[in-house]
Amino acid sequence: MNNDAEIWLPISVEGFEHIYSISNQGRVRREIASGRYLAGHILKMQINNGGYHVVGLRKPNIPRKWITVHLLVALAFVGCPLQRNKQWEVYLHINHKDGNKLNNHPLNLEWVTPQENRDHAVAIGLDDRKGEKHHFAKFTEWDIKYIRNQASNGCRLQILADKYGVHVEYIRLIVKRKRWKHIA
Repeated sequence: MNNDAEIWLPISVEGFEHIYSISNQGRVRREIASGRYLAGHILKMQINNGGYHVVGLRKPNIPRKWITVHLLVALAFVGCPLQRNKQWEVYLHINHKDGNKLNNHPLNLEWVTPQENRDHAVAIGLDDRKGEKHHFAKFTEWDIKYIRNQASNGCRLQILADKYGVHVEYIRLIVKRKRWKHIA
């Protein structure tokens, strides 16, 4: 974690405010004796499918609430996530400045817009989903080369569009290198 002195603050998750606290080291503890839990009990963290630390918060007769540790740290130590924007409210994302999803120290966390979060991920090399790596990709790099080759040899774009099940305008953008620019 970090060598700073450990500071504990109450968590600000509705319904759990006086039961749990979070430290600037990213540890969560139960604050009161209740059932089988002991006062000051440090919760075990797990890693969710997204690669983030999570903890399960519990109350009697209420199902466990799984919550990310970076959210608890940011709410307690970084500030409020709500940005007011004229007629609507925009909830911000939490960015890990160093790109390490498991580094939940307050100095590593910041509130950003969803676009800023994506831009940061691309800038530090965490998100390189372009071309066939993108989850919505309908083509492979080979397909793009084939389409461009066929078009340069006089094949009608509508025939290529029908073959791949896309609109002819998308084929036109591929041929003109407005899409899939990174493929030679």
